[in-house]
Amino acid sequence: MKRKISIDDFCGASVWSYTRVSTKDQFVNNGSIETQVKTIKKFAKEHELKITEEFDAEYESSKRINSQSTLKELTEKIRKTHHSKRPKFILIWSPSRFGRGGAEHISLFVDLRRKYNVFLYSVSTDHNTFDDRAENEFSTQLLY
Repeated sequence: MKRKISIDDFCGASVWSYTRVSTKDQFVNNGSIETQVKTIKKFAKEHELKITEEFDAEYESSKRINSQSTLKELTEKIRKTHHSKRPKFILIWSPSRFGRGGAEHISLFVDLRRKYNVFLYSVSTDHNTFDDRAENEFSTQLLY
């Protein structure tokens, strides 16, 4: 039986972070980039992860990938980065901060894992894309 991957398997790994707010209300009501970054950095420190790149998207809608210029920048950088230098995963605040475009965002994170061996990990919910089952649960979060 295959052992389930956990966050502890990545101790010392290089990771990237991605934060996003789409509206001023989110920014003001404690969902700010600063709040997300602070929580992500604390999580990384507690799990001995090294954040080597940070991508912060302020006031970017996530209904469609083509409106998320910061996410496009992040994914393009992954594509162009040699596999030995890619992050093990991308830390995010929550699945909804990654995106709300349903199938578009699901397709993106599946490609990240399968083509580039890069996972997503939500520090507020522990949802991740470490395997097919976890991807399914993560997908469900994006649809609500």
